[in-house]
Amino acid sequence: MKTFFAAAAVFAASISGFAAHAATVSGSHTTDGGKTVNLGGLEWLTWDETYNMTRANIEAGAGGFIADGWRYASRGELEALFDSLWGGSVEGWDVSNLDGASWLQDNMTLSPLTSFIFSYFFFGNDGECDADAAMSCYGLYDNSKDAGLGRFLDQFGLSDGADPGNDNYFVSKTATGFSSALVRDISAVPVPASVFLLAGALGGFAALRRRKKA
Repeated sequence: MKTFFAAAAVFAASISGFAAHAATVSGSHTTDGGKTVNLGGLEWLTWDETYNMTRANIEAGAGGFIADGWRYASRGELEALFDSLWGGSVEGWDVSNLDGASWLQDNMTLSPLTSFIFSYFFFGNDGECDADAAMSCYGLYDNSKDAGLGRFLDQFGLSDGADPGNDNYFVSKTATGFSSALVRDISAVPVPASVFLLAGALGGFAALRRRKKA
């Protein structure tokens, strides 16, 4: 009996640890100012996880992200996120952009700083910002909580800013100093093999207990 409960405790701890992945953002979110954050029903990897890793290396398998089901957010997916966060009237540095930029800082960049912070990141499918497959879309946002300002721009992630329709800027996939906007479908989240092994072990313990009672 003690062995059974010990195994059950280990199994529960394993499931809990797997589910509570601190480096991902998914589900329903609202900014402090009441904006509904459009995550597109996807799981997003926080940008600190991929900082200074080139897109070329990530797509070649570095970090194991692609093997774990992650892919680059499409241009439409990233723009939908930014469109839900910017202030809606003024591009560039503006108090109206502080709320959304603060959400990105607190949830995606995970920085405790209140002074100026910025984040550059790769995103987009091949060909969405340049026909050359060696190039990637890149976006940015800026935030300065001390100054009470945030910044979003059409060329770096917005689709419905002051100049809608502007192409996003692009950069070589081998550039450094960038993070990556990686997403995956919730159904694509892999279950560790250890979970199946523990489940099998618990099933064996349960069967053994039934035989003993018989």
